[in-house]
Amino acid sequence: MILWNGYKTPVSFSLTLLIPLMPLTLDQLPFSISPFAPHLFLMLSIAMFRNRILKVTTTLLSSHGRFWITLQKKIKSIDWNRIMSNSATVLNTNTRLDALTSKISEVIRDNTKIITLPAKNYPPWWNLSCHNFQKLKIFFRKRALCLISESDWMKHKKYAAKLRFHIKKASRNYWDKICNITKNPRMFYSMLNKIYNHTNQEINTVNLILHNNHYFSNPVQQSNLFADFFSDNSMKHEPIPLDYCEDCNSNLNIPIHLQEVRQAIQKTRNSTPGADGITANWFKRLSNTDLTCITSFFQEVFITSYIPEEWKHSIIVPIPKPNKDKTKINSYRPIALTSVFSKVFERILIQRITHHLLSEKKIPPSVNGFLPLRDNQLAVYKIHTAISEAHSHKKYFIGISLDIKSAYDTVYIDGLIFKCLQLGITGNITKILHNFLQNRTLQVG
Repeated sequence: MILWNGYKTPVSFSLTLLIPLMPLTLDQLPFSISPFAPHLFLMLSIAMFRNRILKVTTTLLSSHGRFWITLQKKIKSIDWNRIMSNSATVLNTNTRLDALTSKISEVIRDNTKIITLPAKNYPPWWNLSCHNFQKLKIFFRKRALCLISESDWMKHKKYAAKLRFHIKKASRNYWDKICNITKNPRMFYSMLNKIYNHTNQEINTVNLILHNNHYFSNPVQQSNLFADFFSDNSMKHEPIPLDYCEDCNSNLNIPIHLQEVRQAIQKTRNSTPGADGITANWFKRLSNTDLTCITSFFQEVFITSYIPEEWKHSIIVPIPKPNKDKTKINSYRPIALTSVFSKVFERILIQRITHHLLSEKKIPPSVNGFLPLRDNQLAVYKIHTAISEAHSHKKYFIGISLDIKSAYDTVYIDGLIFKCLQLGITGNITKILHNFLQNRTLQVG
């Protein structure tokens, strides 16, 4: 339901969206609610003026319209100065490789706080800077009125100006982000598809999992079912005796350089971290001295072929597949959240392997994807060109689409390493790949 509230001026308007939510059980709500109001609506009010968002209000409204519920907003406060200084101390001490990740995780955890704001209709772009400057502005205004102090009034004006600056900056960044999402057809379609599926479900069965003719609603039991399902590898293979062919002169096995680490960190996205809680922002804030220490740690991993256990641990988030029965456990796609340490180290190895395969011409020209200047768009262009040529010559074009079920889950690890050896990928880098793919652990988040 869309409610349009127009103003007299053509450059301003107020838009209210009422999105019906799925029927919820009482134990699913983070607050107590009357059982006589089971139907809820999410009301999203957007006030705009000259293409600028003035206010965005998100509230829950009952079907009877008798009460309003304002959701509390939580802001994460991170003291990066203390984190980086304490991390430098950890990196410069003789910390064992297996304890490095846990110590840095402890430093980040000790200097990160979750601040719960008072129950107000905060806009979605409201951040910690806006909150702090608003508190300072109100504090010095009250103090100036009570003490009739000119200095306090000047401080009030100062923090009011800073508050306006941060509000303008945060709102513009949020609006630019929303516009960038809508420019991407795939992201925009995904948003519309979520809304469509969200409002067209007759029964809420997302909290039920069917397994062996039994329904499970307990989150712990569901997590155990997902963990057993995702970790089960029904295809057992015989091990292959492998000779890694120690080749110290190969470009694949040269010592890791500082520039390789820096480039790998720059290409790492600021996505959700793994179980250790170390984000990509932490790596991007490291000084040159700290990067040198990280490079030496990576070099130690490369020489010893020992992969820390934290690097091989993943948090699995089950994502329901579109148009699938959400009560079936095989209707979910696992999304793995891994350590950023392991992601950076993987990028270093990937860059070396890709350069080796391309320089030695080991990859056929018809292969596209995950290669420089050979992305999937180029493959689409080739197919479109072939179809156009066949159509112009009044011929047929035959296309075959092959989708292998559970391709990544059923990879023959020893066979994969054997193929790497055949392609000339030898030495410590192959041993690291083999150790990295074995004895991995997971937990369902």
